[in-house]
Amino acid sequence: MSNALDEFKGVADAGITPDDNPGLEAFVEGAGEMPAPQPLVELAKPAKKGDNVLIQIEMYLRSKYRFRYNLVSNKVEFGRIVDKDFRDMRDYDYNSLLRELKLSDLSCSISSLRQILASDFVMPYDPYQAFVKNLPDWDGQDHIGELAATVRTTNPDFWAICLRKWLVAMVISWIKPDIVNHTALILCGPQGCGKTTWLKALIPDVLSNYIFTGKVNVRDKDSQIKLSECCLIIMDELENMRRDTDALKELITKSCIYVRRAYAFVHENYTRRASFAGSTNNYDLLPDMTGNRRFLCFVAENIDNNHDVNMEQVYAQAIALWVGGFQYWFDKDEMAVLERNNEAFRAVCVEEEQLTSFYEPCNEGDAGVLFMKTTDILKSLLQLSGLRSLSDQKLGRVLMSLGYKRVKKDGRYGYLLRLRKPSVPDSLLSELESMVEVQVPEEPEEIELAQLPVARIGRVQRQQE
Repeated sequence: MSNALDEFKGVADAGITPDDNPGLEAFVEGAGEMPAPQPLVELAKPAKKGDNVLIQIEMYLRSKYRFRYNLVSNKVEFGRIVDKDFRDMRDYDYNSLLRELKLSDLSCSISSLRQILASDFVMPYDPYQAFVKNLPDWDGQDHIGELAATVRTTNPDFWAICLRKWLVAMVISWIKPDIVNHTALILCGPQGCGKTTWLKALIPDVLSNYIFTGKVNVRDKDSQIKLSECCLIIMDELENMRRDTDALKELITKSCIYVRRAYAFVHENYTRRASFAGSTNNYDLLPDMTGNRRFLCFVAENIDNNHDVNMEQVYAQAIALWVGGFQYWFDKDEMAVLERNNEAFRAVCVEEEQLTSFYEPCNEGDAGVLFMKTTDILKSLLQLSGLRSLSDQKLGRVLMSLGYKRVKKDGRYGYLLRLRKPSVPDSLLSELESMVEVQVPEEPEEIELAQLPVARIGRVQRQQE
């Protein structure tokens, strides 16, 4: 495995040499806090005769500070030569640095200072590439399997499979611009069981600043920028997910991010890096009849947040699996298993509840088969259930999803179905009969059931029996 990371090792050092920026540390172990005020550092020695002002300023900055341009956050980071950590340059830091330059008799404006630090004077830095470069070689043990065992679920085997695929896709998407993690890991369980804590612990400390936890507004620009900056987006308030499912699916799979940042002059393309996860107390969070393959939903019965799983080896294993050709996506057969697993987390709409209460799918030629248009089915369900309204669009989706066969007869499309046993009571059929205008033949044994409305169906079936 010693050569497994060769493709990545060295990437973070591209363009960075000690001569270019003396004392620059290629990697950061965490964002440092704002240090306590310090006395003004010793002023730089006078520049050589003939040096222009720009050279003098750059020589001074190099002698006292280390700078790097964060390619993920698009911010300049800096630290004193004697310090280990970097932090974001803020307005306070720019103003303090400008004051320091002027006290050194170096003429500079705040706009000029910002332009210098937003140029190739500052070398680029990618925290994700740097993290991968520093990973140890995988020791060959199944650390991802050990991590999966820290969450007891109702479907442990499938949980282990999904977590492995999701983790590999997440880690690789940090460093490969063409790879997007198309699934979201969702933990369902009682409040306070440690779901969100476990998800946050998936991210190493050096990347903890790139976690976002909260509500995702799927339609705003900030959420799209988070797709590029964050390594993990943990969605809470999943109770509202059903309202924006289609937009959320688009956000999860979005690969092209073309936006204009605040105060920027032009739109730019940004690399997609973020993976999605979520936690919820509800178990019926999936709204659609189909298209739920983007969500890996599991019931967390118990979570061990005090585990001692070697997370560095988890990431190293994920890289090694990908290098070895591991299939981190779900194929057709796996998708079918995933859809079946997600059935337990799907919210059943009232249209489906009513349809499955009174009808069942069947084939042409089956006993009691009916041919009914969607509108006819809707009218019958309203009468049978006593409800005041149902959605014909939702009913159409339910019919297709539950396997009701759609056929064409006499130039009209409809569905083949039959009443569930026991049939609808005679008392209710009598009420339905009053709203149906149809002539009942004298010999019911010759009646074609497929041509009768629901008001007559149950009565004719009884007569034939």
